[in-house]
Amino acid sequence: MGTTSRAVTIAVGLAGVLASSGGASAAVYGGHTSQGNPIAITLAKSGQVKKIALDWSAACSSGQTYPFGAVLTARAKPPSFIGPGDNPLFATVKRGKLKGTALATETFDNNVSAAISEKVTGRLKPKSASGTWSGHVDIVDGAGTTVDRCDTGTLRWKTLRGPTVYGGSTTQGEPVVVQTSKDRSQVSYFGFGWHASCTPPGFVEFGEDFGHFPLTGSGAFGDSFTDDYPHSDGSGKSSYTYSVAGKVGKSRGAGNLSVRLLETNATGATTGTCDTSRVTWSVSR
Repeated sequence: MGTTSRAVTIAVGLAGVLASSGGASAAVYGGHTSQGNPIAITLAKSGQVKKIALDWSAACSSGQTYPFGAVLTARAKPPSFIGPGDNPLFATVKRGKLKGTALATETFDNNVSAAISEKVTGRLKPKSASGTWSGHVDIVDGAGTTVDRCDTGTLRWKTLRGPTVYGGSTTQGEPVVVQTSKDRSQVSYFGFGWHASCTPPGFVEFGEDFGHFPLTGSGAFGDSFTDDYPHSDGSGKSSYTYSVAGKVGKSRGAGNLSVRLLETNATGATTGTCDTSRVTWSVSR
């Protein structure tokens, strides 16, 4: 079983067989941000960015935290309309230097919406890449008035590229990064994002990273385990139950995962649950 050093973001109220990576890619970089969240960058054969999958969280002026996880897909020009779930990325790579912006929108209850803008810079090398990322969110009510603003500040990101590094995404549109040891005896890093609706009504979104999963000779790995986090005020605990399974080959990998969050009070009674159900993922290198 792996251990976690995850960065956690929470917002309330607001494996399978190897799969084709889908389309030709020249390079895949996988790593993490300074928030501890996974980031996967895929380049096309042209050397330009094809897509970037990542998680981040932004602190809001209201005191809330805005979590974001998505696959940003490269576009040649801005679309006439950006709907929820559409995350266009406008980026260029010149002489190994990456520069780009991204746009997104989200809608919530009571006619509240979010306008999201992001900026990325970086330096791409044959075996690694690094740079900065920033995200800004304007929360707007039904009358068009901005009621909250959220910012990540400047985040740093670092990635690797090579025979032991894979990057991709889940069917939830969240990032996945897999890194094996050089002797391929274990998955030394498995980073992924996930989100789930909850009961009572709410929403959670997390970036996770685990490691030390034994890798079989055929490239399979997996485990099921529970991590408990007692509340600091003694009012109960949060229990996260994970199931992870996958298989990585020479150039790609695939699998599935699920996460269930159980909230209990000091007497052990259930006060809330959140569940992803079964989520599939695929990666390439």
